[in-house]
Amino acid sequence: MHLSQTTVFGVATLQNWSDLALWELFLNDHPDLKCIIEIGTYAGGLSLFLQQQAAARGIRFATCDIERYPSAAIEKLGTNFIQADALTDETIHTAVADPGNHPLLIYCDGGDKPAEFAHFVPLLQPGDFIGVHDYGSEFTDADAQPFADLLRPAAVERHRQANSLTRFYRRVAQGGWGSIGVGVRISKYPEPAFFCAWTALLTGGLRSDDTVLLPATHMPAHWAADALVREFIKSGRDTLLLVDDDMTFTPDTLKTLREHEANWQYDIITAVATHRSWPPTPVIMQLQEQPIGPEARKGEFFKTVTDWTPGEVVPVDACGLAFTLIRRNVLTEMADKAYNLDLNYWFHYGPGNESDDIPFCRRARNMGFRLGVDTSIELGHIAAVPLTAENWRGFQAQRALVQEGYRADVDGDKLAEILRWAIDRPAQQGLPGLDSNDLRLRHMAQTLLEVIRA
Repeated sequence: MHLSQTTVFGVATLQNWSDLALWELFLNDHPDLKCIIEIGTYAGGLSLFLQQQAAARGIRFATCDIERYPSAAIEKLGTNFIQADALTDETIHTAVADPGNHPLLIYCDGGDKPAEFAHFVPLLQPGDFIGVHDYGSEFTDADAQPFADLLRPAAVERHRQANSLTRFYRRVAQGGWGSIGVGVRISKYPEPAFFCAWTALLTGGLRSDDTVLLPATHMPAHWAADALVREFIKSGRDTLLLVDDDMTFTPDTLKTLREHEANWQYDIITAVATHRSWPPTPVIMQLQEQPIGPEARKGEFFKTVTDWTPGEVVPVDACGLAFTLIRRNVLTEMADKAYNLDLNYWFHYGPGNESDDIPFCRRARNMGFRLGVDTSIELGHIAAVPLTAENWRGFQAQRALVQEGYRADVDGDKLAEILRWAIDRPAQQGLPGLDSNDLRLRHMAQTLLEVIRA
């Protein structure tokens, strides 16, 4: 259907019928909106639609245009029309500044949408929305990119599937992640190393507007994560920090993670954790080519990124949940509005080998949210001792040394020296000594055997 054929009460609008349905869904999703300001009235068809929606919901509404297009319906139905340049009009700016109008929505549909967008984004408060029409032609992702640290897409998957010409963005707190709700999953009882790190975080690592959620205990991991999400949404905080009870971290780990500006363009960000088994491979995962046949039933296949430079933020396709920041709108966009909060769930185990973090990350990825790993921050994963990325680098160095010695065809004494170095190295790092029954020694021997067989 051609856009000009769409009308509201007989008044033309440059919206598709499907877009009007998406508008209603958006307003249903955000019943706390206090004000809607439309920039660019045109004939007034969308203005009439929004006026009636606003009146039914108790929302203030105004539409603004430099020119006044004649429409009897606009006047007869009492639409709040302002003839002015929205970028300079004092009435519009007063409405945006009024605390009683927030959260508000500004809809950019005038003659220069990128300019309108750029003008109003800095004036919004956290929790406000800005929308734009003619997405893909008069407005693109490049126009929103300069504000990546301030905005997060809203209902993006729904609009993409409907080929909608409208996009919505939500304003987040200045400076990255805003207020944080901290939640920990405890399966049975935490290790002393975790308890010390947790206590240090609570006593010296939080800001005044952060809060600590009641720990989720004695339940499966995915149930525990869901319980924390529900409590976090009720808390009103901007970002959820999920923490697992087998991690170690420093009192300033959260401070560093939230203040690193390279993280602000992401919706889910985590510090570097390693697997708990040997070798302690870092959890920095990117999708590889997916298999077909029976292997496909094991779930998504990932490769571990090993060539990262410490300090950089690596875009990934999945994050662990060890020490992970998740923006509020990721969780609210995932919630099914047909059910109340207690009946929603965000985490579940996937097919085959997929733990609860993989389906969650896949869903976030498909909805357009960005995931990353901040390699400037390294966590410890508690096994017999905490395993870190430093142990991974040591493992790689040991393997490289063994490979070098074997390929040089060294004599038995030299090979024995290499093995002694590999055995003594953990002790040099302050780890417990090794004996012939130590599991790590058997892993090292197995590594050597794999190299010899290669």
